[in-house]
Amino acid sequence: WREQVKKSPYFTLYDWIQIIDVKERNPIISVHESSEIQRKLHLTSYEGGYKIIVIWMAEQMNSACSNKILKILEEPPNKTLIILVSEDADKLLDTIKSRCQIVHLNRVNNDEMQLHLKNNGLSQEQAESIASFSEGNVIKAHDMMHLDETENTLSEYFMGLMRSSYKKNVIEMMNWAEDMAQTGKERQKFFLMYCTHMLRQCIIKNYGNANLVKVSDSELSFLNKFSPFVNGNNIREFMKSIDQAYYQLERNANPRILFTMLCFNSMRLLHKA
Repeated sequence: WREQVKKSPYFTLYDWIQIIDVKERNPIISVHESSEIQRKLHLTSYEGGYKIIVIWMAEQMNSACSNKILKILEEPPNKTLIILVSEDADKLLDTIKSRCQIVHLNRVNNDEMQLHLKNNGLSQEQAESIASFSEGNVIKAHDMMHLDETENTLSEYFMGLMRSSYKKNVIEMMNWAEDMAQTGKERQKFFLMYCTHMLRQCIIKNYGNANLVKVSDSELSFLNKFSPFVNGNNIREFMKSIDQAYYQLERNANPRILFTMLCFNSMRLLHKA
């Protein structure tokens, strides 16, 4: 745990499961862990200061563990801080929440995210694109940032898909699908999420306030020409097509077939607009 936090504090529960390589894919915090916490809290602080316990992903506590932690929260030892970190506080017992001081951490705003990414070595253009796509999620931004920079960017893949599909150029479409199939699964998943993001920006631009569109300058240049082809006539089917592709990809569908189908679906929907 310490090695991972020192390496990068930005990781999800799924990432942690992969790191520790456990067979259980629906992890819990068991009553054994609460007993261990109770034991440690009775130890003397090494320097005589506060004792601090951090329970990460506290919503993963099972009922037996939750009830035991509740007793600790009701009568904590002196000079003890117990910090529960949760992504879904609604899953915690109400009796536990009533004994906590709740602090909500908001999403990182776009300007702060861009500055953070630039401080990590990205260009202004890259920072703008990733910041808008990540929507305030630092983990999502870092995952994008660490994708292989030698490959095409997600925006280039998106433009290539839409241009070849609109032209009904089957050879280009098949080449595009082949190229995409050669990339890693994580990049493919990010690409599909990026498609959803860009289609959403098209709808905002067409039906909302253009000032609310969150894309980089190069992406905006493309959207100015492309967005009229995404509208109320095809957006639902477009989103459904992307969602189905993501669902099938997670279940190890053949990427060549999957992205070839995405090309032909995009071709049909762009000409439905």
